[in-house]
Amino acid sequence: MMTEENRTQAPEVLKPEGNIIAAASRELREKMQRLIENGARELVIDMSSVELIDSTGIGVLVGIQNTLKTKEGHLKLAKVNSDICKMLKMMRLDRHIEIID
Repeated sequence: MMTEENRTQAPEVLKPEGNIIAAASRELREKMQRLIENGARELVIDMSSVELIDSTGIGVLVGIQNTLKTKEGHLKLAKVNSDICKMLKMMRLDRHIEIID
């Protein structure tokens, strides 16, 4: 479930409430795709409420980053917990998706 969307300024900020797992990934992907279709080129996902991300969720993030890259845009993850951050770095995804504080 998405609870916040900042449409007043760039970048667009999304805050998933809960884990980014297969059951929730579709909604997140659709929301980000709509924002991109409406012209967003920089998306920030506030991960402060996310404790777990599975392979489906990672696939969504990589797919959205690839879409944004073709449009000269960027996906950033903010407030990522230490376990998820370690996993992303171990998978070297931090080289493709920027992790910010």
